Amino acid sequence: MNMRRIIVIVLLILFVIGCQNPGVKVSSLNELPQTLHEGWNTPRWYLHNSELDTPLTVVKEKNINGLATPAILNPGARFILTTYNGFLLSTDLQLKDIGRKRFSRGLSAAPCFARPLAYIASEKGAYGLTAYDLIRQKVQWQLKGYFSKSSPLVFQEVLIHATIKGQVLALNRLTGQKIWAYSFPQKLLQNLAMTERTIVVCSGDGLLAAVNLDDGREKFMIELPQHVYTAPLILNGHVFIADLSGNILKIALESGEIIADKALETPFYQPLSTDGQTLYIMGSNGRLFALSQDLQLKWSLALKGAPSMPIIVTARRLIVATHQKQFYLINRQTRNIDQQFTFKRRVVSCTPAPGGQLLIAMEYDRLARLSLKQEKR
Repeated sequence: MNMRRIIVIVLLILFVIGCQNPGVKVSSLNELPQTLHEGWNTPRWYLHNSELDTPLTVVKEKNINGLATPAILNPGARFILTTYNGFLLSTDLQLKDIGRKRFSRGLSAAPCFARPLAYIASEKGAYGLTAYDLIRQKVQWQLKGYFSKSSPLVFQEVLIHATIKGQVLALNRLTGQKIWAYSFPQKLLQNLAMTERTIVVCSGDGLLAAVNLDDGREKFMIELPQHVYTAPLILNGHVFIADLSGNILKIALESGEIIADKALETPFYQPLSTDGQTLYIMGSNGRLFALSQDLQLKWSLALKGAPSMPIIVTARRLIVATHQKQFYLINRQTRNIDQQFTFKRRVVSCTPAPGGQLLIAMEYDRLARLSLKQEKR
């Protein structure tokens, strides 16, 4: 075999590999919003500009070789997600052009975005936090160690990173330079909540603290009555959080005073969601609750199975997935189930997509697109 033929074969192999595993890239800065957090944190999980068409049907499935973390984000023309085996993925809505880049040996937190950078928190490997430029397709900076199970948060030029060991770091989001550090006395395994002035953290043992965003000073620390598995939610000057004993607590953000509590008699493993007015949460007994901000029960609905992801709130519907492989689209006004799916796999995250569509991630390695019109797969 002559040298020219060898070179041609090598080039063909490299071309095929590149087509199968393109880099993670957004082609234009204009495709990116200013910031994009896990669940659109203020208020979390409320996609108020999103509407869904029904009835939806699965029109495309794709193997992504990994289990997706709890949020799919949509910074413009492409969707971004991370997987538990350490990859950042970028895909178009048609699931035809999927880029992959590995950043760690394992992660469980969704990424965060502040244009043009994606921030990936890792729990294994060499680096606990990576800032990745989506336009230039290169690492901007990395933080060695400081491993995390919490999604990063950004306000203006400040990035907040919480570690498993209980450290909360404020970093310059462009350079990674440390601005301040706060030491929490217990492990942090859940996501944080943040406003323009305050960060709220909570441990699994129920120790909750509020920290000033400006300087990292502690505003208050309180011990909740029960253990907690969910992240806090900040709404209208109050912190709302659900515990493992079935209680919803309302806490004053400035003082830490517990103002109200509601006993619902079912453990909670997924966080509260909101449309800015009503609070939504689903218990492990399969019952969906809607509450006022005074924690008065508005209504409840029995569904099949414990929730497998947080409730997604859109303009008119609630999106609910359960461990019994059920997937519901529920009308927020009438409480009717507009559509129900029984899948072969559990849904672990989803996001509304343009044209009234849905993009969902399922165990253990699937992405799927749901659309109103039946198309060829």
